[in-house]
Amino acid sequence: MGAAIAPLVGVQQAKLVASNGKANDFFGNKVVLSGDTALVGASADSVAGGAS
Repeated sequence: MGAAIAPLVGVQQAKLVASNGKANDFFGNKVVLSGDTALVGASADSVAGGAS
């Protein structure tokens, strides 16, 4: 048998939350990562930030 391969283990370093999130805003339904930048969607959020 060959050498054992260690499994890849992730560690949570940060948690993104919507500052004005409401139920059913779908925050995080689309996420794009590029380098150290994240673009996070909330497809059902209202434009004015009120309740959806």
